[in-house]
Amino acid sequence: MRLRFLLAISVLMLTSVGFGQNGTMTVITGLNTVQEHLGSSAAPDPTIAVGTLDFCEHVNSAYQCWYKSGPNAFQPINFMGNTSPKADTSIWSQNGNNGGNTPNCPTANSPNAQLLHDNVYNRWILQKRIDSAINGHEYLCVAISNVEDVSQTNPSFNWFAYEFDLDTVIPKNAKGNYYYPDYPQAGLWQASQTTAPPYPAAKNQAMWITYDLQDINNAYNINGVLVCAVDLAGLRASTGNPWTNKSHTPACAVAHALTAYNQRRSWMPANNSDTTPPITNDGEMFTYVIEPAHNHGYLTSPSATQAVEQWTISWTAAVPKATFVNGWNLPSTEKTGDQLACFIATNYYDTVCIPQPSTAKTGIYIDSVGDRMQQLFHYTSNGGQGGIWTSAHTIQINPSQVLNQTEADLRILHWSTTVPPTIQVAADYPVKDPLDPSAYVSLPSVARDQVGNLQGILNVSGAGSNEHPGLDSLYMIPSTSTVGSYGFIANPNTDGDAEDTDPADYRWGDWDGAVLDPSDSCTVWVVGEYLPVNRTSSPDWYTAIAQLPPLSSCSAAAVR
Repeated sequence: MRLRFLLAISVLMLTSVGFGQNGTMTVITGLNTVQEHLGSSAAPDPTIAVGTLDFCEHVNSAYQCWYKSGPNAFQPINFMGNTSPKADTSIWSQNGNNGGNTPNCPTANSPNAQLLHDNVYNRWILQKRIDSAINGHEYLCVAISNVEDVSQTNPSFNWFAYEFDLDTVIPKNAKGNYYYPDYPQAGLWQASQTTAPPYPAAKNQAMWITYDLQDINNAYNINGVLVCAVDLAGLRASTGNPWTNKSHTPACAVAHALTAYNQRRSWMPANNSDTTPPITNDGEMFTYVIEPAHNHGYLTSPSATQAVEQWTISWTAAVPKATFVNGWNLPSTEKTGDQLACFIATNYYDTVCIPQPSTAKTGIYIDSVGDRMQQLFHYTSNGGQGGIWTSAHTIQINPSQVLNQTEADLRILHWSTTVPPTIQVAADYPVKDPLDPSAYVSLPSVARDQVGNLQGILNVSGAGSNEHPGLDSLYMIPSTSTVGSYGFIANPNTDGDAEDTDPADYRWGDWDGAVLDPSDSCTVWVVGEYLPVNRTSSPDWYTAIAQLPPLSSCSAAAVR
């Protein structure tokens, strides 16, 4: 393991330790494609959201909630009539309560969706993008709960559902066709006028969503990014029964010029993980990987491997606009530049390189998804002393002890004290699997607790013939230079492979998830996908949810 503090330019070895010394991890089986609503033809894209009473998972087109604690801990909650997984399309039909105001969102499913918990105002928020079966347009679909408690003991629980026609803001390509808005990613920026409840919204409070703009007439190449601000305060004030929308129309803008090969794509908006709101009015941050130039090698620039951009919105303006404020390029982990895992200059969408035992027979590898940041881009306010952001993505180390081995690159970013202020790398952690240092790592997702520890989840696939792709837990204690695992969440020694010879079935999804528990700001919850047995026919995918315990250094500490 290597730990780099890039600002101090020092190197410290991290010690891998046995699991279990910091507490007990709880793992449950989440939603899977065998159940209703998930669909049988796509790998799941799971997201997890955790509130003060419950935790919920969304996978593809369904969601489910469980109790966090008490006599029914980890049991499904009876809400909306039963304990079964709920089709998310029903949120927009709202049992007729929407009065016909959201006719398009209930007509289609989409695997690209996110469920979020607003830790400041204690609401659940679901966003997804769909292709309307009514008019063929692309729609931004947003739903926000009226209360946090989803249990049957609180019959007032309901959703306010809203839709927005993205075709009104999506540009067209040279052939006059709309770009396809894919891979939607969201982050909550609950900027407030005060630091005391009830936290009146600042004029720039918004949920920010980004979309990759794909050219349908050029092999769906990603030519740019659409950035949209959604009026979060207005959504909270809206009601589902009767349906009353009090939010502004979303404000969207194309980030940078559209180009046939765009190095600045797949943006991740910062999501506030604190239970208190950001108090600054200077806008939301986004991060993304700066890819190598097309046909100019496979390494990123040493001085520009990752970028952060600052955007803002003013809902009090006569015409609210999503507006760029500033941007910063960040240096690479490796001195000569990073290789984004499996990046191939002549085919820059081919990041498929992670082996599984069946690879020699089928030729099918797993997608490292190394060409983009992973969920979530966490923001914490550092006790009001200045913003801190946590990002994660997959890189390929060269040289490595295993040919083409991939690792997780975890980064802590913060405001510098320079004038004007800038975003800089405070710490950089290239991380291998703590339980199998020779394994390939992908889809890392981590959260930072209130004292600076990192905890999260890794997709791992060992090179050995008896090791299958699995999920490992991860904790990192920077103050003691310790890295370890609580144990496998899905065990690669007993799990299965994707052995279907259909070359489209190498997919292992687009993301895992890690979120901070708002009840203590120390516990981290994670979700990931796996196969319990070899898959030789229908893609029967499963997900696992794990509660990672608070580390001892965080259990009674003050926020900092």
